[in-house]
Amino acid sequence: MLMKYKLLITALLVSVSATAQEYQSISSLEASNTDFGSVDLNRYYLNSTYYFDKKSSIGPVDQFSYINTTNNLSASYSQSETFSVDDNKYTSFNGEVYINKLLIGGRYSDFNAADFSSNSYSMSLGYLFNENFLLSSTVHKTEEIAATYTFLAKYNHQINQTDYFGLSATTDDEVDSKGISATYFTALADNKYLKVTAEYNDDELNGDHWRAKGEYYLNDYTSAFLQYQKNDYQEIGAKHFFNDHIALSASYLSHDNDNDIEVFNLTLHLQL
Repeated sequence: MLMKYKLLITALLVSVSATAQEYQSISSLEASNTDFGSVDLNRYYLNSTYYFDKKSSIGPVDQFSYINTTNNLSASYSQSETFSVDDNKYTSFNGEVYINKLLIGGRYSDFNAADFSSNSYSMSLGYLFNENFLLSSTVHKTEEIAATYTFLAKYNHQINQTDYFGLSATTDDEVDSKGISATYFTALADNKYLKVTAEYNDDELNGDHWRAKGEYYLNDYTSAFLQYQKNDYQEIGAKHFFNDHIALSASYLSHDNDNDIEVFNLTLHLQL
């Protein structure tokens, strides 16, 4: 009987690993439209991340380990409209490198509007105690603004080959801003999955904010989600991979008040 259980567990592990996909770059191209009363605002966003080693998916093709331990470089560009400016441009570059268990990260961003421009950068230093526990500190510097410091702790409890519970906590050096987030991912029967995330942030300047999101995977390629956040914002969406590399997602966010807000989002995903 014990031998049968061992063979069954081995078969399950082989089955899971056989369906895992490996990717070295993940990119997305997003377009969104915001209706605010009689005003229409548009935003376009492009993001791409290159990993120096291939990352393996866990279950669905767009799900990966909670803590990233792979060296990477990423770049993003967005162009958007606001109520006062028609052409806002934002560009950023980011990198993370692990030297043994030491994490070194950097980020540079540039913002340009009609009558205003600004650039900022950040440097991070962290230590990966093991693949499930990371501590890091980041210094942020924006042009003509004093530097600020933030601290991050990430912990992952790996339940089995796919299931995990992840927890992250952040704060700044003066504890004016702090936040906590949790993620639970689990495999269900019949090749289905469930992912639940929740986060809470408290900022001395902007007050507190929270959100909760549930995502249900019909299979490795198709999912739908429902999200609710403070002040009665609701969002629904779906994502479908046509093959192992190309996906399309769409979402709709609404907020019922005196001036109804509606946000429509369409994103093309590419994983290679």
